[in-house]
Amino acid sequence: MLLSKFAVACTELLVLDELWTKAVQDRETTAPELGRRMTNILDFIGNTSSEVAVEVGEMGPEFDVAWNSLAEDNLSPEGLALLSEEVGPHASARVSAFLRSQEWRTALGAEGAAIEMQIKEIENPSGSGPEGDVTPYGPLPEGDVTPYTRKWLGIALACAAVVVAAAISAGASPVVATATAVGSLALVGFHAAITALADPRASAPPPAISN
Repeated sequence: MLLSKFAVACTELLVLDELWTKAVQDRETTAPELGRRMTNILDFIGNTSSEVAVEVGEMGPEFDVAWNSLAEDNLSPEGLALLSEEVGPHASARVSAFLRSQEWRTALGAEGAAIEMQIKEIENPSGSGPEGDVTPYGPLPEGDVTPYTRKWLGIALACAAVVVAAAISAGASPVVATATAVGSLALVGFHAAITALADPRASAPPPAISN
């Protein structure tokens, strides 16, 4: 099921981002492998976001009820306010439109390009040895996926999980899981989004990378 794969991909990317940043900082030889996995996931999310947007949009008011109920029951007033300010009272329309947008695809592309640039610098530091030499590392830009993209990854994850949980509850999904378990993924998404939203940089899309 696409939505389940999409939710897992968003979750994996959020986790790998932490591992990638640490691997870059600690100059681990696993950094390039982690970076390449991240770029593959970014491509997958970019290629499937429009289909997820359709699913979210088709649920419409039903989605908004489930989304608002889950958010109100599990988020602090401060967290709820941050999330509501971003997606408004009708999350289905806001998120569905964004996941279809060129802005989202551009942001994912910029994140992937930044990671690829870092991988090249890791594997062949400027002026520091033959190609393929992982160490010593040259100077690298910040390793984290930008707060802007983490914000939307969290929101996208929560959206996919809400749709899957609703389908499971209605008996319309073949996924072997419970609505409660899938709903927990939505909470992971909410947490990631709120953490990013607390960062002033969350409103700024990632800068384009020139090769």
